[in-house]
Amino acid sequence: MEIKELQIKHFGKFRNQSIRFHGGVNILYGENEMGKSTLHAFIRAILFGMEKERGRASKNNEYILHEPWDNPSYYAGTIRFESRQKVYRLTRNFSEKEKSAELFCETDGVELPADQEHIRELLDGFSEAAFCNTVFVGQRSSETASELADEIRNFVTNYQEEGTGELNVREALSQLKERRQDLERKRKQQQDEKTEKIKQTKEKIQKTEKVLSELRALVEEQNGQLIQKRDRRSQFIHSRQETERKPEKNMGLWMAAVLFQVLFGGLAVMISILDFSPWFLAVVAGVDLIVLVILFLQIQTKKQRAEKRNLDQQRKEEEIIKKMELEEEKLNGKQEIFQEEIRERMMQLGNMREVLAEAGEESEQDRIMDRKIAGLQIAENTIRELSSQMYQEFSENLNETVSDILARITRGRYTKIFLDEKLNIRIDAGDHLLYLYQVSRGTMDQIYFALRMAIGEFFFQEEKLPVILDDVFVMYDDRRLKEVLRWLFYSNRQVLLFTCHKRERELLQEIIREEA
Repeated sequence: MEIKELQIKHFGKFRNQSIRFHGGVNILYGENEMGKSTLHAFIRAILFGMEKERGRASKNNEYILHEPWDNPSYYAGTIRFESRQKVYRLTRNFSEKEKSAELFCETDGVELPADQEHIRELLDGFSEAAFCNTVFVGQRSSETASELADEIRNFVTNYQEEGTGELNVREALSQLKERRQDLERKRKQQQDEKTEKIKQTKEKIQKTEKVLSELRALVEEQNGQLIQKRDRRSQFIHSRQETERKPEKNMGLWMAAVLFQVLFGGLAVMISILDFSPWFLAVVAGVDLIVLVILFLQIQTKKQRAEKRNLDQQRKEEEIIKKMELEEEKLNGKQEIFQEEIRERMMQLGNMREVLAEAGEESEQDRIMDRKIAGLQIAENTIRELSSQMYQEFSENLNETVSDILARITRGRYTKIFLDEKLNIRIDAGDHLLYLYQVSRGTMDQIYFALRMAIGEFFFQEEKLPVILDDVFVMYDDRRLKEVLRWLFYSNRQVLLFTCHKRERELLQEIIREEA
């Protein structure tokens, strides 16, 4: 890939300006505050787009830093570049309210989709993160970001599997993880719901068993009361029957009548013996009759009174018996209600125990979900393992390439370095290994430069992207700078070097003269 031209309509301090580039090394000299870093940022923004951030992050947001003050809606530009022997023109409006992008192939005269995926194809499938960690280097940012290790692993796995970097292993892992975690959340939610259901069912069972116990106690208590009432009623009826069988108490009057008759009979005998006159006998007989009538009337009166008392007593006793029977009926009614409630509670208890047993068992749906979760976890582990194995094979070649570049730009002082999976660096000093912090800042910058360029070599298999550097050689002495420029000169790629020093141009001219 080669950048042909930048057309800046309005971006930062630039307005309606055009800058052309050629192949090979382009040195863009300018003093501080002349807009070199703005041009550097424009290239990134025009290729990958730019988002406006909010809150604390907006303080150092590129969108905010370069947004035109006088006309925020006119925030746009164009880049012309060659890729795969065709010239393209990409135009963007960065304005948040009027954001747009247009991609046009000048060679074919065809307008193309301007989505980021299509643009990325023209960049050899490179992401913005990989771009900024390899060929695009800003001021004081020669180190590679930690995310580059993931980019490399992703690219290596895809390249080994498909021969391209178009697939996204990291995205695949992310999607697998997201799906697995989603299933795990649902599984946990189901388990929590099941646990809560078991808890609630147990509580209901305990309450129902308590109610049943109380109902049975009431039934037992009322059974006792019912038995007592029945016994009292039976005793009352028996006592009444015994009373009815007893004879009436009129014996006194009857005995008086009999005695009077005996006496009267004796008196009549004596009168007849003594030969009283008949009229006297008649008087005595009349008296006897009167006395008998009086006694009979007294007996009848007493009998009637007794019968009346018996009738009243009988009515009272019948009322008492009816009252007893009514109380027994009420108790029987309550018993039936309690027994019906007990039957219903027993049925509920049986249903709840069935629910509890089912909730405690693992359902087929649970087993299916567990198998899916396990399958997704196996898929994740398999991809990671394959990625790690492929990276191990790739890292040997990467170590050799980084070591070769480092040996050339340090003129053989450091000829071998080692990188682990996280791109941690160890330097072979001949008789011992050095950590990165043990070397000078200048050497450290050289190592990071070699690492960036080596990774770029592997990433850009079909189309070498331009190396875009913004004052990154500040810590280099002239000797180091000259060797880096020499390597760039012979790298067979376009280089855009933004600098506030004139020595880069002077040293490059020396290299050109030496090779001539």
